[in-house]
Amino acid sequence: MNPTSIIGAGIGAVGAIGGAATAFGTAGTLGRMANAITPVDPKYGISKYATERYQLAEQLLNARMPGATTIERGIQTNQASQTNSVNRTATDSATALSTLGQIQGQTNKATSNLGVQEQQDYYNREANLSNAGQGMTAELDKQYQDKLRDYQEQEQLKNLYFGASLQDKAQAWSSLASTGIGAFGIGQQMKN
Repeated sequence: MNPTSIIGAGIGAVGAIGGAATAFGTAGTLGRMANAITPVDPKYGISKYATERYQLAEQLLNARMPGATTIERGIQTNQASQTNSVNRTATDSATALSTLGQIQGQTNKATSNLGVQEQQDYYNREANLSNAGQGMTAELDKQYQDKLRDYQEQEQLKNLYFGASLQDKAQAWSSLASTGIGAFGIGQQMKN
């Protein structure tokens, strides 16, 4: 075998070994990069307005209807005033008892109407709490979707780097194998 062929084969082998070393180095770098991926991603925070709305609706649920105490006091004051008037002006007990019964009936009806109004107000507050709960559910779902998106992005990036690292390692081993096969061929030629 001529010396030029041996020198060419030697240069080729050195180049292949250098390329393999570079590929292994790049593969290691890509692997370290994949392991170091911890991107800072803005996180979705639950809206403070949704939270405040829910908390307020929850507080108001079992509260008394606004103005109910004033209405109730007015009903009782009216009954007391009319009762006093009957007691002062009644000429006989039968008329007084009849008038007092009518006053009590009016008081009972007014109190019953107040109870119906308060029940309707409660249902409105209950519907408000339900709507606020749906708003909070939507906010929590947005937060979960944001966390899921971030997780998926990190997994994709990590897999991309690991894939590139494996490809570089395979290329390096292939280059070394080619060098070994070439060296084996040269060795065979030198025997002849």
